[in-house]
Amino acid sequence: MAKPPRSPTFPAQSSDHSQALLQSLGAGVFGVDRQGNFTFLNPAAVALFGFDSQHSVIGSNSHRLTHHTDGNGNELPLPDCRIYQVMANGEPLAGWRDLFWRADGSSFPVEVYANPIKDEHGRTVGAVVGFHSTVPDATRSSSGRSGPQVPARWSAYR
Repeated sequence: MAKPPRSPTFPAQSSDHSQALLQSLGAGVFGVDRQGNFTFLNPAAVALFGFDSQHSVIGSNSHRLTHHTDGNGNELPLPDCRIYQVMANGEPLAGWRDLFWRADGSSFPVEVYANPIKDEHGRTVGAVVGFHSTVPDATRSSSGRSGPQVPARWSAYR
């Protein structure tokens, strides 16, 4: 069976290609290090959380900023956090419902997927988390800030 042709714009293993994919996703994606600090957020995650920019939260604790309280208003202890559990046990978790918090203090329901990031020795060094809101118009915070916009060149696909 013949291999599919490679895109002339992005080689198969290009880091530029990976960055372009992350930047283009409509779902939120973020990475955390072993301490739970943000290492990256794609534009959708920045918009959904209502942050000013990715750079304003890199190095900040993701749990304290976005996952600190459960749906009943109770503090969510770190050991009960499923993202923390992914890092603790090194096993992925897929498709659970949860609640994330925006910078303005409002919350929104999400479906979350998390996978451990492992080093060359198989040790868990962090996690990558993908999520999407489960409510319509999820990228609009209570402050009215709108989220990711469809580029004009794609308007024919709406």
